[in-house]
Amino acid sequence: SFITATTAFMKKYAVKPMRSPGFGMLMRCMDATECQEVAVAMLRHVATDKAAATSAGAVYLTALTLDRADLVEALIEAAHALPTFALMDHDSTVVAGRGCAEQSACAAKMAAHGVTVRLLRGKGTSVHYAAVGRTGSFPGIQHTKLLLLGALFIHGSVNWATSSRGNHEKSSLSVLTAEGSDQASRDMRE
Repeated sequence: SFITATTAFMKKYAVKPMRSPGFGMLMRCMDATECQEVAVAMLRHVATDKAAATSAGAVYLTALTLDRADLVEALIEAAHALPTFALMDHDSTVVAGRGCAEQSACAAKMAAHGVTVRLLRGKGTSVHYAAVGRTGSFPGIQHTKLLLLGALFIHGSVNWATSSRGNHEKSSLSVLTAEGSDQASRDMRE
């Protein structure tokens, strides 16, 4: 049965179920347009509501691509209320081509207005290609796309770029438990 197979898989790979209620609850799946609009609304909420900003503690956003002026402005607004971090791919304009030509200007604007911007690279790929008998040495990319605002967590495939609105992409919105929020915040700080 499926339950027996799932139990065997979890045991084999040491996957342990979370204590109830786990790390949170999935609230909805969103396409790119809704995801970006919900993200802007979340950021503006913490920027204007002191209690929400206090409970959120910090804003963490990760991006491969980011060129949305509305999101940049909302991140800047949030940075006036609480620590705000944008972790972006170092070479995204090369990776994404001309579709995200504005990313460098967006990063510079955010940094100039209080958002802590970090440009990240992946860990490299040569060892992984060698493990499968192939050659290749690419720097790797920062590929996560998420927004963490206290207990509110958007995670998925949606990039923070206008071009994403034409893609088949989905992200989920979850409400995290206190334990889930603490763990996610620790992971982002690392």
